[in-house]
Amino acid sequence: MKRLKKELEKGSLTVELSLLLPIVILTIALTIFIALILYQQVYITTVANSAVNRGAMLFSNPNIDIETGGLTENDLSTNVYPMLIMTTEIEEMIKDYVNTKLNEYALLPCMGREIEITYTNHFVYKKLEVTIASKYNVPSFLGLKEGLIIKAHAEARISEPEQFIRDIDFLGDKINSVRLKDEKDIQE
Repeated sequence: MKRLKKELEKGSLTVELSLLLPIVILTIALTIFIALILYQQVYITTVANSAVNRGAMLFSNPNIDIETGGLTENDLSTNVYPMLIMTTEIEEMIKDYVNTKLNEYALLPCMGREIEITYTNHFVYKKLEVTIASKYNVPSFLGLKEGLIIKAHAEARISEPEQFIRDIDFLGDKINSVRLKDEKDIQE
């Protein structure tokens, strides 16, 4: 009788494990997936912050290498108004930097990525904003049919007193040239 009871108890343990084991495995898999999503969120935020810092550095001196932050003799320029002509080029350099960094250590395959770089000149200071939105596939049992979108936003304020002085000087020259032109037109 004792032997039969032991065999019955062994069978009940098998049934319990067959019901419990899939739940444990799914819980572990879901925990790992959540950890991967959190890693991607932190990594995208880190890349956005790094891009905005390096972009601010580029907007202060467009000849600096975005990867190293270094400046060589060949990169020296005498152009004192670089922002009048190089804004779109610098924005493209920042986008390339973001794409390179996001592809470097990504753990999940990205379905699509949107990078928005906004540079606004408020005359006294400048503001650079980097917004990254990445879309990822998720398991269908989570109920997100369009996928998961992870967004990160970073901004930096660029304050350059020497550029402000150049801008004031440039505006003064333009105002004087317009004033002289108006005086010539009035005299004629």
